Amino acid sequence: QYLWAGNSARALELVKRLEELEPEHGGLAELRTEAQLREAARLYVGGRLHEAEVLAGALVGRRVEGAEAALALSEVLIESQRTALAISVLSDGMARHPGDPRLRRLMDRALEIRYPDTLPRLDGEPRPSRGRP
Repeated sequence: QYLWAGNSARALELVKRLEELEPEHGGLAELRTEAQLREAARLYVGGRLHEAEVLAGALVGRRVEGAEAALALSEVLIESQRTALAISVLSDGMARHPGDPRLRRLMDRALEIRYPDTLPRLDGEPRPSRGRP
């Protein structure tokens, strides 16, 4: 269901492995375990993009390619409070897709969560004050 034409045997094997790890009451779209998130991030940052796209697609329950894979995977990582991994994936995604403003916006959000009030925004806008001196 989450796979599309052109899949490698390794990608199919990866999804089969995910199905074996699946909790008894959830589906692939429900998976948010540390091991699966780390594996998807490792594959993406390691340049194994097709496998990372399949795994990210399984995690979010839809097909993702290119910059969409970095966005989807990073959103799941941020939701799961794994901002350091999200920042790593986004950094790599921004290098692969330098003109995509969605990656920059999500990176700003991840940096703000990880390092509140300490870093300037990538888009040049000032950070909102949180009432701290």
